[in-house]
Amino acid sequence: MNHYRLLFSCLLIMIFCSFAAAYDIQKGIHGMNWGSAISGYNQLAKVHETGQAAFYVNSNMSYQTASQPIPGVFYGFYKK
Repeated sequence: MNHYRLLFSCLLIMIFCSFAAAYDIQKGIHGMNWGSAISGYNQLAKVHETGQAAFYVNSNMSYQTASQPIPGVFYGFYKK
């Protein structure tokens, strides 16, 4: 019976932690809101366009993770 309580407690903790992590990313990423228009971001430069999707890069920003530099981050925008 104690094993079931432990498993249930771990499951609840994982569920609540995943909600907290998802809440942060729903606001947007790198200061940009999901679903916003490209016209609001003058610092982005277009690097590629395919159909109704266009891809942009911010060359003024340097990105890193785990103290390792990331060569570039590409942002995709879709025309409705």
